[in-house]
Amino acid sequence: MKLRNHLINLLILATLSPIYGAQVRGGRYPTPSPDGKKIAFSYYGDIWTVNATGGRAERLTVNPAYEGRPYWSPDGKLIAFVTYRWGNSDICVMPSDASEPPKRLTYYSNYDILYGWTPDGESLVFASHRSTLRPVFYKVSIHGGSPDVFMNFEAYNSSFLPDGRTVFYERGGETWWRRKYKGGANQDIWMKMLPEGNSERMTDYMGRDAYPMYSQIDTKLYFISDRGHDTVTNIWCMDLDGSNPEQMTTEKEDIHYPRISWDGSLIAYECFDAICTYNTATGQRKELEIFVTEDYAEEPLRFEVYASNASEFALSPNEKEIAFVIHGEIFVMELKGGMPGKTVQVTSTPYVEKHVSWHPEKEMLIYCAMQDGDMDIFTIEPKNEKKFYDGLVFVTRKVLDTKNTEIKPSFSPNGELVAYIKNHGELHVMDKGGGNSSAVQLWAGGKTFL
Repeated sequence: MKLRNHLINLLILATLSPIYGAQVRGGRYPTPSPDGKKIAFSYYGDIWTVNATGGRAERLTVNPAYEGRPYWSPDGKLIAFVTYRWGNSDICVMPSDASEPPKRLTYYSNYDILYGWTPDGESLVFASHRSTLRPVFYKVSIHGGSPDVFMNFEAYNSSFLPDGRTVFYERGGETWWRRKYKGGANQDIWMKMLPEGNSERMTDYMGRDAYPMYSQIDTKLYFISDRGHDTVTNIWCMDLDGSNPEQMTTEKEDIHYPRISWDGSLIAYECFDAICTYNTATGQRKELEIFVTEDYAEEPLRFEVYASNASEFALSPNEKEIAFVIHGEIFVMELKGGMPGKTVQVTSTPYVEKHVSWHPEKEMLIYCAMQDGDMDIFTIEPKNEKKFYDGLVFVTRKVLDTKNTEIKPSFSPNGELVAYIKNHGELHVMDKGGGNSSAVQLWAGGKTFL
């Protein structure tokens, strides 16, 4: 059978993350108020606040552009944040009770990355590439005016002592999503006396030490590190001279974007899809239950038309269906005399699915996906219906789960075996359930190859 050469328009009804009356999952950049009693965070692309114990959140901004990285001023009267209202990340400031609209402070055509306030509450600290290849620290007055460089070398994530002259910061070019990295680009914490003092390295661990946070309660420096035995990024603290590091939390998932209140009593952070807090005085860790009861800021449904960009396809053995991959998701389309019929999206995950192939007899697909840092093999089939295109619920099963990379799975003609490529070069065969995997020996010219 030959598929007719025609343009297939795939119309998809996509549901955006619902927020009305829902519990917040995936809130970003949580920041405690100066007294540790409230949390500002980014959710659904807007800035919200909530009590530090959780509960109903209040929305401060409503704009189609994405807004994040909120920071409270030292007196709690203002909140600064980053917005994309003008096409790139600029910095705005507004009253913490949203009594006035945001005021724009930066106008650069590239990215400005907000890192907080100076202790006097008169300026905001941010990093920018305005005149350098790597980001350097600037500060801009909350009353407006041109930003000034105050540290002319690459640096990230600042934290000041109350005197405003001592600043802790982070150096290192490695990104947080490269887990367990150890090498020359690892992140370390440094200290500098402003304006012209020398920089002093505070940590020399070969992994990740990041996000310095000074606490006025115990005059300790908190930070995140993966130096624990399980190499998960947790909160640690140390003396201001870098001595006596001690692990404070025992999260099972990495901590991201921690922020500390100005009085040093509370640290808020992201952990997987939750917003959590750590009380520096009591050592108590709490996962917040946050709810929103606002209406949608925009239409919660959207239609998308895909007319191209399928990365691969596989025709079913009976030539009545075709599976294909768009943007890392698997779709199945009914074929009626070679023409497109009903279409259904059968996967919807944060991971890329690829190398899709059909079972020779069953309504089943086999494919590979990177869910745990390496490619593994999965099958998927309709739960209640005979055909994919009639189904709404699909059953996924991980067939092979190893620390190796397995790609390009394919069923044997009788469906009892699966062939696949291991580690980008070894041909292996296993039974359909994932057991009895072995390398295949190939003979050519009297020689044996593995």
